[in-house]
Amino acid sequence: MNGLQKTVSIGLAGVAALVAGGHANAAPCAPIVTVSVIEGTPGFSCTFGDKVLSDFSFNSLVPGSALVQIGIHNSDYTVTLNRDGTFFPSGAINNLLDYTIAIAPGTTGTVMAFATLGVDVSVPSVTTWETLAGNNSGSHTLGPVTNGGTVTMTLSPGDTSIIVVNNTTADARGQLNSVSNDFSQVGLSVPEPASLSLFGLGLLGLGLGRRRRS
Repeated sequence: MNGLQKTVSIGLAGVAALVAGGHANAAPCAPIVTVSVIEGTPGFSCTFGDKVLSDFSFNSLVPGSALVQIGIHNSDYTVTLNRDGTFFPSGAINNLLDYTIAIAPGTTGTVMAFATLGVDVSVPSVTTWETLAGNNSGSHTLGPVTNGGTVTMTLSPGDTSIIVVNNTTADARGQLNSVSNDFSQVGLSVPEPASLSLFGLGLLGLGLGRRRRS
């Protein structure tokens, strides 16, 4: 890892609040906040829709003037680290942007879908990859990818949080401008009993038709 990882911890009280379903004192996430503000705010966390974002950490090579942008794009939640006129060095940068998403306890039967996008200048010589780790379901890795990709994880019983880890590698030909995580939580498609009954009757009808022809 290049440099020491800079971590913002929520502490034991924050962990207990997250497990209980959310941060009681967390304010709505600002659309744009600098890395230095996040690092300078003890126990920084914020609400994002029905989620709570916390445990932000950055590699020491990330400048304090870089921007963390949080918003909604095409009905998906988006968390972006933008260099904002500064520069990320070339080479491997592990733990470029890490954070935790708290989810409602007991949430099962849904899928968290993530897309990661690393944007470079001139040629596609920047790769990004991320790891999602549910506190009960284990880790799921996306990448390495150039300029996009998607990973999904099914929430397991006992999952109350997801740790998101972003890494990047840029050679001398490319410059990373930003890394974005677009994510959404969707329900699994399960056929209704009535639909299954109609499907079964259709198969039965096909079988009878074949018997009549023979």
